[in-house]
Formats: sequence, structure tokens, C-alpha cells
Amino acid sequence: MSNLLKRLALWFLRRYFEKSEPDLQEFFKSIVSVKPGVNGYTKKDRYVDFTKVFSTPEGKRVLGQIIEHSEGFPIMESEVGDTNRMIYRAGRREPGLWIVKILNTQPYGDI
Repeated sequence: MSNLLKRLALWFLRRYFEKSEPDLQEFFKSIVSVKPGVNGYTKKDRYVDFTKVFSTPEGKRVLGQIIEHSEGFPIMESEVGDTNRMIYRAGRREPGLWIVKILNTQPYGDI
């Protein structure tokens, strides 16, 4: 289990047993910002992390909820001409599409 997953698991367990309101600032501090190309983290590492997380039953359930949330409601005919609404919908779809793209694009080598 990666160090990040251990830290997140400990944070959630502490919050569960303390029965207190979650401290969002502490939670966001516990999340490490990682990008391919920084500190030796590669696109291959990201692909492995995503496939490991989203291949579990829990990961599949979470991914299903993310995609469902990203898709939103069907576009109504009255919304087609509303540029702001279409931009909002495009932004809402982006996180789900990004995750699916990473899961479906295995990088070559250690890029």
C-alpha cells in the first residue's frame, strides 16, 4: 500500500472513531500533489495507481459515481443555445473523462 493510501486510511479511521466533524484542512494537507515528471513519478506510475485503485470493487463503485455525476442530466433542447450552460456541462464532465482516459491509455515505457 502506498504511503499516500496509508495516510488517507489513517485519517479516515481517526475521523470515524473520534465521531467528530472531519477537519478538511488536515485532510487536504494529507493529500500529496503528484504529477508525472515530478519527483520521479511517471505516467506509467499514474496508470498503475489508477488501475490498482479503480479495479477494486470499492474503486469501481466510486468510479461509477464519479462518471454518473460527471454526465449530469440529459441536455434539453432549450439549453443548446445557452453557452454558459454548455460550458458548465463541459467542465462538469472533465474529471470523469480524465479518469477514464488514464484508465484506457497505457503509457509506453517509463514516460
